Amino acid sequence: MTILTLTDTIIAPIADLSDTLIIGQYAESESVSDQTSVRTYSGGVRRIVSTPGRESGLSVSYRYLSRADYVALLALISVPILFRDQRSRAVYGVITGLTATEFSVSDLVEDVSFTVQNITYSEIV
Repeated sequence: MTILTLTDTIIAPIADLSDTLIIGQYAESESVSDQTSVRTYSGGVRRIVSTPGRESGLSVSYRYLSRADYVALLALISVPILFRDQRSRAVYGVITGLTATEFSVSDLVEDVSFTVQNITYSEIV
């Protein structure tokens, strides 16, 4: 059995998993939500109403990125990707937007953050 130990984030477009972007991650948070609501019916009866499916997303931050890595991330917006983090978690998803602070003097981009929204993807073809 092969054990994969990661120290950085690996991001690759699903269309070409050999085209990887490897960058050091600063922070990560996960959000998970189900499509559930509580409805009140006659007589004050309250029932749970849920819809199949679970939404999840990973919000990640990077302290400093090189200009080349930043441009590579910009190219991955709205592209289906495979995101692997230091915990060896694999998330198939899409980056819908990206925020960053750019230095005018330096070639570094500071405080880059984005959210990977999960998508349904099967590795079996």
